[in-house]
Amino acid sequence: MKTRKLGTGGLEVLALGMGCMGLRFGLGLTADQAKGIRMIRVAMERGITFSDTAQA
Repeated sequence: MKTRKLGTGGLEVLALGMGCMGLRFGLGLTADQAKGIRMIRVAMERGITFSDTAQA
């Protein structure tokens, strides 16, 4: 998979990230907390290294 470098410290993340909006706020009904945690863990197990958690 393609990666991107962030800043000058050598940190690399996948070019494709996981958006987390809707897990606990922002899009009406939110995911059950246990399901949200499970989704994040599965994404990490599958190699996702970038999660967008901004509250904006």
